[in-house]
Amino acid sequence: QRMASTDEALSQADGATEARERNEAQIRIDGLHKWSTVKMVREMLQKLGVTGVQKVKKLQHDGHGFVYFCSVAERYAAEPKIQGHVWKKSSLSIRAAKAMDPNRFIKRQAASDAAATCRPGKKPRQGETGSSDGQPGGALGGEGASSAAGAGFVCEDGEEGSGTGSGGVGSSSTEVPSARTAADAVTPLHKLAYEDQLERKHRAMLNELRNLPGEMHRAAKGCPDEQRLAFKALKWLAPDSLRANGLAPCPLAPVTRSPLEVGYRNKCEFSVGLDVQGAPCVGFMLGQVRLYGVAVASPADCRNVSPHMQAAVARVQSFVQRSPLAPYDKMSGTGFWRQITMRQTFHAADPPGLLIVVAAQHCAPGGARVDEAVAEAELNGLVTHLQEPPLDPPVQLSITTECCDGPGEATPAGDSITRLGEPFIEERLLGLRFRVSGSSFFQVNTGAAEGLYALLRSLCQVGPDTVVLDVCCGTGTIGLCMASVAKRVIGIEMNTKAVQDARSNALLNSIPNAEFIASTAEAATRRVLSRLSAAERESLVAVVDPPRAGLHNDVIKALRGCLPLKRILFVSCHAPAFVRNAVGFCRPPSRAFEGEPFTPTRAFAVDLFPDTEHCELVVLLERQGSAQSKPDETTECQASAQSEPTDAPGGEPPAPELMPGVDGQQPVTEEGESSAEVGRVSAEGDAEPVEGLPDS
Repeated sequence: QRMASTDEALSQADGATEARERNEAQIRIDGLHKWSTVKMVREMLQKLGVTGVQKVKKLQHDGHGFVYFCSVAERYAAEPKIQGHVWKKSSLSIRAAKAMDPNRFIKRQAASDAAATCRPGKKPRQGETGSSDGQPGGALGGEGASSAAGAGFVCEDGEEGSGTGSGGVGSSSTEVPSARTAADAVTPLHKLAYEDQLERKHRAMLNELRNLPGEMHRAAKGCPDEQRLAFKALKWLAPDSLRANGLAPCPLAPVTRSPLEVGYRNKCEFSVGLDVQGAPCVGFMLGQVRLYGVAVASPADCRNVSPHMQAAVARVQSFVQRSPLAPYDKMSGTGFWRQITMRQTFHAADPPGLLIVVAAQHCAPGGARVDEAVAEAELNGLVTHLQEPPLDPPVQLSITTECCDGPGEATPAGDSITRLGEPFIEERLLGLRFRVSGSSFFQVNTGAAEGLYALLRSLCQVGPDTVVLDVCCGTGTIGLCMASVAKRVIGIEMNTKAVQDARSNALLNSIPNAEFIASTAEAATRRVLSRLSAAERESLVAVVDPPRAGLHNDVIKALRGCLPLKRILFVSCHAPAFVRNAVGFCRPPSRAFEGEPFTPTRAFAVDLFPDTEHCELVVLLERQGSAQSKPDETTECQASAQSEPTDAPGGEPPAPELMPGVDGQQPVTEEGESSAEVGRVSAEGDAEPVEGLPDS
């Protein structure tokens, strides 16, 4: 044992020596041009005769970069060649690169968990950390660490957690907190009152909208003088206009609250694995694998999961725990029971329909297959176990099974097998019937989705001559909800299965004026617009509901190039993606972006995900020169989405004279350099106004 401990100590010492040498072989170069690239820096080093360069790191807009050498000797040989060298009219300087904290990801997550339990807007106290249950936590260390992470939070109940922050001293943050539950992982705001959640989300959406003027400012910098003047002439970017909207490009209405705050999800994907005690468990993973491993926790404390799903999960878990086939292990890729997907109806029937999709792995890595007879017996046994005795609360049960072999996501390797009932459930939305299969896209909050679609229908101002272009339409729910009051609905979706569902839903509801095209949006948008008659183009309204990554640039250019199109409704589940796409819609005309620009005129936030940070953002973009909406229409649209409008969370925006940076000065960073991120804000931070665009 003494020999083993000695070898271990020597190994640790060798590892520490290697890490120290790697850190000493790194340097930071200051004075680089912010537009210079890694390739340009490498070419500069080659011209200086610098050898032994292993890697170069540099981010755009940064005035510094990092160079990693193969050895310490090569680093010291390179220093005199770089120090003081004038490159692109700037003198370069070097210094030792400070090593980053190896536990920075764990500490950031711990700080984020602590922040989620604190009162919105409450600033942390310097030098302390804590969480709502009083668990101590360490602060971030190392270069570039967030200041919020090294500070303590005053928690919701008024008690402060223990620990110290500035030096990163406290409890060990490398261990998974024993108190972390599935609710902490999937509903991080579950300890906040719902009104506080709405206030937090309103502030987050407003801050994201405040980023758009800054993005337009940056887009203008790379343009010719004539284009820059055109950017500056945009009325909605004028300082007075931005101040009137709280530094946002347009007014943001109060958050539309979810009709249900508890048990609202109509779809849940439950992982099958082992809990922290090593017992089979059906539920949710505790977080990112690098932070919390692959442990699965029960969803019993998750308020967003309905009682019907809770009962079904408990029944599945009791069967898996005594099954001879093991649950799936993400690390080794072995195991049979892999994932349980559940979909539930809320408006269609009583008792509600519940579709359970069981994903199992029949062939493990290396070719080892589960005996088919055993697999079939276990799957059939699970079906029987779910029926006898009947679930409480009662449901109309349907069960299908899928074979999902291979690593990564549980993707079906073939057709699913229906073992009980139908391979779909039928839900009602705004009076229409929708068949929803296990893999179909359908908004996870049925009641809030009705409010969202009612809002969209009101904003579209659909009439008997209106043609609705539904881009990224999914299963066609938005377009079909407008078809009864529109002349024609055209949906574009790249997922072939979703298009089939959309066509089936149109037939199910006897809607003849809706057509759906299976194609990528960038490939089909121009083709569809070219087929419209002149009268149809004049009455065209576009609704875009892209995935989190946003729209392809070709789609933006095609919609802008359709000159009669005056109104676009942008539905975004990821507000930063909208901000990126809005630059293409709103920038002045150019050779690449034809047609007059659109102007953001109104924005709405719809809460489809209580207890989480997520919120749906709806922005109305109108072509310049088109008829502007009446001031009271915002209230009317809001009332159509919810019966009792909430008060505007966050209160009134600050008075213009109190806004930071109105004198046109850019904020200064800790290093004394003027920040290039003009107008960029964090989800919780304050915004800086863009006083104007550059004259030259």
